[in-house]
Amino acid sequence: MSRSMRIAVCGAGPSGLSQLHAFESARKNGYPIPDIVCFEKQTDFGGQWNYSWRTGFDEYSEPIHSSMYHNLWTNLPKECFEFVDYSFGEHFGQPLTSFPPRTVLLDYIRGYAERNNVRQYIRFNTVIRWISYSDEKQKFHVVVKDLRKDETRSEEFDYVIIATGHFSTPNVPYFDGIETFPGRILHSHDFRFAQDFIGQHVLIVGNGYSAEDIALQLYKYGVKSVMLSYRTRPNGFKWPHEVKEVPLLVRIDKENVYFRDGSSYKVNAIIFCTGYVHHFPFLDDNLRLKSTNCLYPPDLYKTIVWVHQPRLLYLGMQRFTLSFNVTNAQACKKENSVSGRPIVAAGEVGLDESSRFSMLDQKLVLEHQIIIARETGLPLILHCRGHSLFRPLFDYMSSLLPSNHPIQCSLTINTELWFIPLDIVTILSTALTVGVAILILLIILIDKTCHTVPMMLIANSCLAELICASDSLGMSILTLRNDLQQIPYPDSMCIFRGYLSYASCAVMNYSFLLQAIYRYVIVVYPNYLIFQSTRFQLFFICVTWTFGFVYPIGFMSNGNITYDVDNQICQIPLGLSFSMIFVAFCIYTIPISIIILVYFKLVRYVKTMSNLVTPVNTLIRARRELNMFRRIVILVTILVILGIPYITFICMSFFTSPPKYHLRIACSAVYVSLACMIIALFQLTPPLKISIMKLINGRLNKITPTVAFTIGKTNA
Repeated sequence: MSRSMRIAVCGAGPSGLSQLHAFESARKNGYPIPDIVCFEKQTDFGGQWNYSWRTGFDEYSEPIHSSMYHNLWTNLPKECFEFVDYSFGEHFGQPLTSFPPRTVLLDYIRGYAERNNVRQYIRFNTVIRWISYSDEKQKFHVVVKDLRKDETRSEEFDYVIIATGHFSTPNVPYFDGIETFPGRILHSHDFRFAQDFIGQHVLIVGNGYSAEDIALQLYKYGVKSVMLSYRTRPNGFKWPHEVKEVPLLVRIDKENVYFRDGSSYKVNAIIFCTGYVHHFPFLDDNLRLKSTNCLYPPDLYKTIVWVHQPRLLYLGMQRFTLSFNVTNAQACKKENSVSGRPIVAAGEVGLDESSRFSMLDQKLVLEHQIIIARETGLPLILHCRGHSLFRPLFDYMSSLLPSNHPIQCSLTINTELWFIPLDIVTILSTALTVGVAILILLIILIDKTCHTVPMMLIANSCLAELICASDSLGMSILTLRNDLQQIPYPDSMCIFRGYLSYASCAVMNYSFLLQAIYRYVIVVYPNYLIFQSTRFQLFFICVTWTFGFVYPIGFMSNGNITYDVDNQICQIPLGLSFSMIFVAFCIYTIPISIIILVYFKLVRYVKTMSNLVTPVNTLIRARRELNMFRRIVILVTILVILGIPYITFICMSFFTSPPKYHLRIACSAVYVSLACMIIALFQLTPPLKISIMKLINGRLNKITPTVAFTIGKTNA
């Protein structure tokens, strides 16, 4: 490619930075790139996320670009704002809350820009005044102004990429009598501080995301009342008493506002949360996109190429939830286009494609909860009146990229051949554990000979295993369904199941510790009868259950338990973090280490007793309890051996990244260990086997006479 080719990129927000990154990546990979110039009106990266306390105009008398308000937090999970090849975890080096404040997003965007070395292409404090195209020269004529130097100049470019966004020009509807309103009228674009409205009655026109967020901020900062005027239907949320939804505003008469249902109220301020419009005053009329925000803007092939002039490219003009991911893909497509691989000829776009997405846009209904998969960057629950919008979005992003592109690869949901057999093994193992655990609990409950303290402790362990296995069974069934359908969807209970797995594992491990300590005290301190009492053991059981179910609450509330798409599980990500170290030591290492330590102390004690003059009954009892203790050690040994993969991956994660499907392998081994442990528990507990035989023999005794009588009668 000739370096004489020049490309103008308008804007250095997330979209513009994605485009610059695409060119810089091509350069680093050895491809020739054209001369790139990015014009940015503001003083730094960030675009819309570059907050300014000013409203109206800046220090250069230019319209304020940012619509950020001071206390804005994202209204979508951070994964919706994540670039495909640069995660929040990579930037910050630690887990983040799902809905971070605007300052976190700005820091992340700036880090993305610096990491990709794109500052070299950007001219800050430079505003575009006019862009036109000369058919004679086959060039764009671009007029720009250096705001600091107050100098205007014109340049020529072969391509122009518009990445100025579409959230800067407010859409302000007119209502009859609005000019008579004596109070403050503003659009959410100019909203900055909720404190400005303390003690006032505020009307918000609109009931979208911004309207909801601003209403709650006003409520928190002490307004007297907030009304949200909806156009079609109320959201139906359970609002605080000071916040309510009202029908569409129809007219204004001084401080009185009137609504469609005939009601009226007095208000002190009106805030329009009515969206934004595409506005490109710097573009010649035949280059200008004229459309309201929609899913698939008209006259843009693949939402990118201006079909009336294919050298004009728009970036990020559609209304996709996953804007950063989509602009990554679009930027890659544009880089291909201007690097000698055209993506469309003028007029190529067909009506069917545009109208298909237009109809989707009209029917789009978002569920109240959108769950995001970090690795794919795609929506997991996104419905269009019963029809999934996932596939059109997936197809759209895939169509922008070559099959071997890393972003394309990240969109692919892989299902390995060994997934399904592994899922079946885990389901069978956990189902077997659940069945045997229920059987043991029923035996202990029904047979009065099992109503002893040792059997109560065994029932405690069995109940913990039952909860753990039931939780794991639910995860395994969901994973199998997803693998069969090749989708990475968690359900709404995923995070809770992750919490429950940590809680039940803690209770299970400490239940074995209670059994071990009980056996040790019986032998070493036989006169401590209070410790052997049912009430005392119930107290310790309650303590372990309370601890088990309380400690993971912090992990769940802080967002530490997340959905791992590759491994199809909700869990704390492996790595050198406080939460992982706490789980590894307090839940596994400490109870198991104490069990082994107590076991060796008991072995040593029994050997000492054998060498001394000890009553026969006491020695026999000590050896019997030691044998029972050995059974506990066997159970723990099974857990440790089959937990080796999990332990290995935890240790590995402290220093490097574990294999891609590490948790699938590790958790499957743990699920199998549950089945082995419950079977061993049954086999190594004689009272359970005796009770089973009693039940079986009892049934046979009832059936045998009937059979004998029938045979005798037949023979007769």
